[in-house]
Amino acid sequence: MDQPPSARVWSEFLTLLAQLPPTTRVVFLLHAVFDASDTEVERLTGVQKDACEQHLAEARRIVRAFVRAETDPKDQPQEGKTT
Repeated sequence: MDQPPSARVWSEFLTLLAQLPPTTRVVFLLHAVFDASDTEVERLTGVQKDACEQHLAEARRIVRAFVRAETDPKDQPQEGKTT
């Protein structure tokens, strides 16, 4: 049986996170999930603020591309159409 769409998207998102470089992944999760400040991220990771911003920008770019791909109407099955 196929996974429900939400489970499939969640699984693919976790796979996407796992593919990020480790520092990029940690910086992204600290900011996006734990709402850590730049100072907190720097203190926890030892990565300077400028580098953190670069890691965060890269992670956001990748996540945005994932979201766009998941929500692009041309990639969604259309009712009544068979392939």
